[in-house]
Amino acid sequence: MKIVSDLCEGMKYLAKMEIVHRDIKPANILCSNDGTWKIADFGFATDYDTAVKDTKVSVGTPIYMAP
Repeated sequence: MKIVSDLCEGMKYLAKMEIVHRDIKPANILCSNDGTWKIADFGFATDYDTAVKDTKVSVGTPIYMAP
């Protein structure tokens, strides 16, 4: 379950830095040469305050978004 551990560590770091990725999906999860799993594609990422205030816009890949 290294993938789960690595991704949880990555998400924990993003939360600590107050960054919201807004597009977590399988295509944005990559494995490096050393076997470490990483979160990629921060094109929709924003800071926490902006994400909370910006409720009129849906951002992300619809099939992976919560209803």
